[in-house]
Amino acid sequence: MKKQHRWLSNAFFISVPLLLGLLVYVLFRPPLPIARKYLAFLHWNNVLIELSFLPVFLSAFIKFHLADILWALSFFAAVFAIKRSFLFSFIVVMCVDILYELAQFTGVVTGTGDWLDVFFVLCSLTIIFFIRTVSKQHEQKN
Repeated sequence: MKKQHRWLSNAFFISVPLLLGLLVYVLFRPPLPIARKYLAFLHWNNVLIELSFLPVFLSAFIKFHLADILWALSFFAAVFAIKRSFLFSFIVVMCVDILYELAQFTGVVTGTGDWLDVFFVLCSLTIIFFIRTVSKQHEQKN
């Protein structure tokens, strides 16, 4: 039973952030050129939900950083499911994130290289680390 629980947990923590990140792109950002080309049947050319009612910094965070954070968390969960080492998973995700942003910044990969993405991914993984540490300490006390 424990193995099945671990499989379901891994599937959840890999797929949910991945899908939520996709949802951020679909709802709050104009479609990418590849989406316009291959998903033209959806007939949308602009954002589906405007975030202008939010403060500018929050709107920008949701549109430009939240998807990257969610995808990094999904990647982290996948690496962790394979290796079962928090430190290894953390290092792999941070290295890949830094290299990807650097590749975007230099034009090797399409996109806009943004060091704030690296910062937010680092912060989110650090938060996950502290939550995990506190929950493990709580489990040991009980």
